[in-house]
Amino acid sequence: MQKTDESEIRQLMNLFCGFDKKIGRTEIISFDEYDKCTSKSWTCDGPVTLELWQKHINGQGAGLGIVPLREDNTIVWGCIDIDVYPIDMDDLTRQLTTAECPLIPFRSKSGGAHLMAFFDEPIDAEKGQLFLKHWAHTLGFGNCEIFPKQTMREQPYEVGNWLNMPYYNGDEGGRHAIIDNKPATLTEFLRGMNNEN
Repeated sequence: MQKTDESEIRQLMNLFCGFDKKIGRTEIISFDEYDKCTSKSWTCDGPVTLELWQKHINGQGAGLGIVPLREDNTIVWGCIDIDVYPIDMDDLTRQLTTAECPLIPFRSKSGGAHLMAFFDEPIDAEKGQLFLKHWAHTLGFGNCEIFPKQTMREQPYEVGNWLNMPYYNGDEGGRHAIIDNKPATLTEFLRGMNNEN
């Protein structure tokens, strides 16, 4: 079991802060020859807690999913969800470098890629979505899903779509960031984020 410093968990919670009243959960059932997984997913009541993140990082039980659209219709992170199996991560990272794209690639739970954007301050969800759509089209992934899918929540009971979080089962789980063209440990990813700020 991976021992993760509480300060690292708090950093992840801050980076992936989103809607706190509902959360996503995903249980992996099996993997196919391309490492695409079959899974069971559901939505349940929040809030997001340090304990839930610790269990996620330890690979204990179902993985954690977060809705990026916050209660005030702002976001602090977003994602281009590339469902291509198998995906050549080396080629993708070269493409991002050539395009001078500011997004960080992560390997997703299904073996595809999540291109993540992190914002220094909360921004209007529509503005963030447009930013991500721009990069999706620029990189040739214009048909991919964009998170946030919703840009506003008109009723308190509306949830929105959530995304599976990285670093399930920590550094061993395969859902890692790619930094300097290689898989980054959780500590390396967080150190890189701190150096950018």
